[in-house]
Amino acid sequence: MTFAMLWTLGIFSAISSLLAADLQCSPDSLSISGGSFNLSDGYNVMSVLTYHCSPGLYPHPTLTRRCGRNAQWSPRPSKYFTAQCKVVTCPDPSVLQQGSVTPSQPQYFIHNETRYQCYESYKLRGSASRTCQSNGKWSGDTPICDSLVSADDCPDPGVPPGTRRTGNRFGIDDKVSYRCDRGLILVGSSERVCLENREWSGAEPACYYKHTYDSPEDVAQAFSSSLGNLLEVSGSEAPEADGKRFGRKIKLQRGGKLNIYVALDCSSSVGIEDFKKSKNCIEKLIEKIGNFEVSPRYDVLTFATTIKEIVNINDEDDDPAIVMDKIANFNYEDHGDQTGTNIAGAFHNIHGKMNFLSASKPEKFRETRHVIILFTDGRANMGGSAELEVKQIKQLIRGHMGDSWEEYLDIYVFGVGDEIEENEINKMVTHKHAEKHFFKMADIKTLEQTFDDIIDESDSVGLCGLYRSYDNPLDTKKSKRQMYPWLVTIKITRPSGIESCKGSLVSPRFVLTAAHCFRTGDKAGDVKVIIDDNEVESGASEKQIIGIITHPQFNPGLKADQGIPEFYDYDIALIELQEDVKISRQARPICIPCTKSTSRALGLFGEVTCQQHKEALYMQTLELASFMSEVKNEVEKKNVRIKLRGQRTICIRDALKAPGVTTSEPTEIVTDRFLCTGGTQPEKDDITCKGDSGGAVFMERRRRLIQVGVISWGNTNLCGASGVREGQQPDSARDYHIDLAAVLPFLRQHLGQQGAEQPGKLEFID
Repeated sequence: MTFAMLWTLGIFSAISSLLAADLQCSPDSLSISGGSFNLSDGYNVMSVLTYHCSPGLYPHPTLTRRCGRNAQWSPRPSKYFTAQCKVVTCPDPSVLQQGSVTPSQPQYFIHNETRYQCYESYKLRGSASRTCQSNGKWSGDTPICDSLVSADDCPDPGVPPGTRRTGNRFGIDDKVSYRCDRGLILVGSSERVCLENREWSGAEPACYYKHTYDSPEDVAQAFSSSLGNLLEVSGSEAPEADGKRFGRKIKLQRGGKLNIYVALDCSSSVGIEDFKKSKNCIEKLIEKIGNFEVSPRYDVLTFATTIKEIVNINDEDDDPAIVMDKIANFNYEDHGDQTGTNIAGAFHNIHGKMNFLSASKPEKFRETRHVIILFTDGRANMGGSAELEVKQIKQLIRGHMGDSWEEYLDIYVFGVGDEIEENEINKMVTHKHAEKHFFKMADIKTLEQTFDDIIDESDSVGLCGLYRSYDNPLDTKKSKRQMYPWLVTIKITRPSGIESCKGSLVSPRFVLTAAHCFRTGDKAGDVKVIIDDNEVESGASEKQIIGIITHPQFNPGLKADQGIPEFYDYDIALIELQEDVKISRQARPICIPCTKSTSRALGLFGEVTCQQHKEALYMQTLELASFMSEVKNEVEKKNVRIKLRGQRTICIRDALKAPGVTTSEPTEIVTDRFLCTGGTQPEKDDITCKGDSGGAVFMERRRRLIQVGVISWGNTNLCGASGVREGQQPDSARDYHIDLAAVLPFLRQHLGQQGAEQPGKLEFID
């Protein structure tokens, strides 16, 4: 080719580019009846138009249009038929076999209710009635009329709404296949096999309209029951219900390894806002996983035309905090070329890292479970088949693990973007019995909010110090309780009246509080422990107790003749309950130092010492801490700074200003077993009130709460009725709290395990 020809082609290309830059799609015929639309980049080439309708309605005939490089909308709008917002419909439920569905109607719209009844000799499983929801899905579970002819067969797998099933034999190795009615998209397994354990392979199919999506509750529950069970270290099997086993049969064994691969779609079809929210979801997920005993290794990448790594799983440094920092510091623009969508390339990259591990460390690979999480719209336009890459990953794991390979691989996809390719995504995810691995949300903002509730820790008894960290003015009393699930109110009935203290749940069986809350002669029947655990309809329930154990060296009158009218050294007590508290989001133990559960909360693994706990908790001269106080019947969080080292010396001097104290030596009244808070420098600390006695002074580490002290006494009373702080707070106002690390022999004696594991007892470390 001559220079002249090259020059001519260059000029032609430049002119074409300039012309393309000026091209715009027509604004005609784009309106939607009953709704609105927005444009990602006006009417310019590559702009995306997205239609919006009110809840309960969906855009028809399409959700989006894209302005192509030829300045034509795809799909093209009609000059004769205006797009409109139509009422949401649910798939046809009249596919029920061996039973009847009422009412029978041509279409089922939002809020329509249906009832199901089986013919004689058939038993109903699933929901007896269902409602068409605003997300296009039926409430409840698929109704199935099962004959239960033979215990050697699998149960009838049913026919979900909108599907057609081929196959009516349910013996071992028998197969059934599914297809969707016209206009619906199949999600789940199109073919299922009756296995020897009398369970069906794969995941129950569902048929979705384009306007169908998963509710936040659907996602939180399904993802939690799948991934959450894997994260809880255990060798036990999941519980059974009505003969059907839900969740995983195998959880991660102690010492087992978990690799989590995350791939974020960074292509222009997803866009910067959806990318940011996807990234936020991953940060929340890693934070949640950090609450569990496992310590996964992470791999995080983005994909568009090419692949860009944020975190490499083969790097030596796998600290979750560093992983989260790398994710937080990565921006959408950092990826580079975003014109393509190479989903296959993302799987190929992950497969290569798995292959490297399997070849270099085969024994370690056989101990490792692999979780892959993608955020994408599924609209691949380059790189080949993602389904083929997934098959190669499955073959790799099968080669090492044999028939149990499926337990070692989970692939989840969260659909993001304006237009999702459900068929393509369904080919990527793993399909497992009673699990769901593909999630389609109405919008990415909803998904981001949902990740706050993903992975429910409420059934993980061994996880201390978990709490709900956000507050909302519209929260109910029940949801607010989740912000302080360890808090206990103690009521003591005496002839003079009822007195109260606070305490903290430190195990399912024991409450920690202050010894001075009790007097000689108080009986177990006089003491009520009140926990808002929602076990009763009113919310708070009274727990009966076995007895009160006060520290044997607590003696408030010990130094009365030395100018100290009340001496609070060793001011600590335990209350043993008659029955274990049922652990939930409303009722959960707080962590205490020098226990194995607190080691995990602090992110310390292996051979950990009590000294390491102290170093992790007391790093600064002023350590931020908190306590809970009841003000006008509302529980509020109060903040203080624990004074350490030289600051502690200054703090305890003010104990001499307490009423009636005449000693001149502060260490005589405030021993080494006290923590000191209060004062106004460098900032004003909150001061406790009388009703706060016995409550927890706690710190936050890695989104877990560790109790370090028990509220004992203060040198100044600033509180009036209902816990309201009154008057000017002097610089010398101080509070003193029993340091739990200084009374460990007492705690270990009564809370620690003796030999074999005991219910309600804690494992202490040296």
